Amino acid sequence: MNIKKKIDELTQDLGSRVHDVCEGLLAAPALDSNEISSLDIPNDRGIYIWRSKDTGNPVYIGVGLGKRGLRQRIITQHLAPGYRKSVFRKAVIKEYSVDPGEESVQYIRNQFTLGVYSDPEIDPAVVEHAEAILIRVLQPTFNKAKR
Repeated sequence: MNIKKKIDELTQDLGSRVHDVCEGLLAAPALDSNEISSLDIPNDRGIYIWRSKDTGNPVYIGVGLGKRGLRQRIITQHLAPGYRKSVFRKAVIKEYSVDPGEESVQYIRNQFTLGVYSDPEIDPAVVEHAEAILIRVLQPTFNKAKR
């Protein structure tokens, strides 16, 4: 079964909004991590996907639901060398034997692209449902805990 059909099937009972978020993230343009800045990432709530630059395969899907949404999650957590609680960065550090801090951030910037889908009015429950469905369907490398 292809990805679109699986998403259609899994979102059928959850409403069109969850389906739209899933489709929106999959259609999001890939941003080169070496070129993104905080201005490229919205402060809105949303969902994001890291993909391998080499293969295009998803490696991590997450959500930004805090006060500063996706920007806080991506820029001040995943891409901030001093932040030590990023689950994604911890997984990268362990998998690729890179040092925490600047080396792990550079590894992410060199190896992965980023796609984001945001909406200032989105219900956090919708985003969380979309995240769970996309993790189930795409099985990203570093989302093992949520499979």
